Amino acid sequence: MVHYIGQGVETQAFTLTGPVATVVAALIAAFVGSSMGHYLTKRREWRKSAREAAMQHLQRQIQEFYGPLAGLVREATILYETACEILPTVDGRGTQIDTNQFKDGDVVRWRFFIETYWFPLNQQIVQLLRTKVYLLEGDTMPASFLAFIRHAAAFEALHRLWKEKGEETNKQVKGVGWPAQFDRDIEQSLLSLKIKYDAYRER
Repeated sequence: MVHYIGQGVETQAFTLTGPVATVVAALIAAFVGSSMGHYLTKRREWRKSAREAAMQHLQRQIQEFYGPLAGLVREATILYETACEILPTVDGRGTQIDTNQFKDGDVVRWRFFIETYWFPLNQQIVQLLRTKVYLLEGDTMPASFLAFIRHAAAFEALHRLWKEKGEETNKQVKGVGWPAQFDRDIEQSLLSLKIKYDAYRER
């Protein structure tokens, strides 16, 4: 095939035909196929890596943060229910301890529960909230978590004041109660994380 460009300038272009054209086409197809295969392989590897990383993070959230928190809260709840069985409660309903009705023996029992069980449990919970905050579900710490930190700090401070100044101080000064929403937030997040983890496993 011959082309003429301008005046008296001749250029020649070649058209591939026959076996040569077939070989070239095969080489191009092989190159494109190889590139596409490499891309798809890398894409699958990236997706697998991302999936494994997400599962590992969910596993850490469950095993290192929400699982232990839930266990500590349940233990504290059981101990409070036990204390309600042997100490005076509001209106005798057995669900809220009434320190205003305490007698000498009750004070000793109350201090035993506080110092032996609740202080250590509260400290473990606060430690988790301080050191494992990066395992929170979501970007911000729930209000109930902050409320628990305030509860734990006030509870210990007022107890020490009560222990040093006497029973009357405890009756006059009211601290920050245990936030009921704290328990619910932990259980809801734990359930949500388990559902997400199971969904990844089924993919």
